[in-house]
Amino acid sequence: MIDKVKMICEQYHEPRRVVRDSFLETPINFGIKQQNARIYATADYALQMHSGDILQIGCGKGRVTAILAEVAARYDRQVTCIDPYNTGKTTSGNEKLTDKYFQFLKNTKPYGDTVHLHLENSSTEMSDALIQLIEYSFVYIDGKSSYDVHANDIHLASRKNAKSGIICLDHVLSDDGKKKPDSMMSLYENMIGEYGFGYYWNQGQREGYLLT
Repeated sequence: MIDKVKMICEQYHEPRRVVRDSFLETPINFGIKQQNARIYATADYALQMHSGDILQIGCGKGRVTAILAEVAARYDRQVTCIDPYNTGKTTSGNEKLTDKYFQFLKNTKPYGDTVHLHLENSSTEMSDALIQLIEYSFVYIDGKSSYDVHANDIHLASRKNAKSGIICLDHVLSDDGKKKPDSMMSLYENMIGEYGFGYYWNQGQREGYLLT
């Protein structure tokens, strides 16, 4: 699996620099050029090789979700999404959802039968149950939260798809193209050591891959 992931990442690679990606249509940061193609191809490979669905923890505006949903639909699989999308309570006591939530709904609307969003933090008992309930062959973790949160995400995901899938950890690189000290890069390296994962990370790319 490592050789295949390496081949995909080398195939869809551009030198590290700030570029404009036509899919995002906004100026973007180091290591993201052709990232959409890499995620699509590695997810596709994972679903070819293993049974199980796709899990996404941290969904943003749903752009990566749409990519994952397109892959999942090809194999009649599902995408389970976990993201709270809240900014606290409204005056009436209800959860106040962020603008990204509504953008997520818009971007994933064509995949309504494939994408299943759960408005939860990944550290809740409900999320734990969701992650353990379903078998996953590809897991995407956004990587924008804290070390402890994502260490728990990887721990839960690896328990469920042990020896049978790929975990993609985004934001291994910071916005200026450097390793993130004491955060995602440290987490990435520590998970390799603690769990004995296979791994591949191209230093010019924003995301890293763990092979469970």
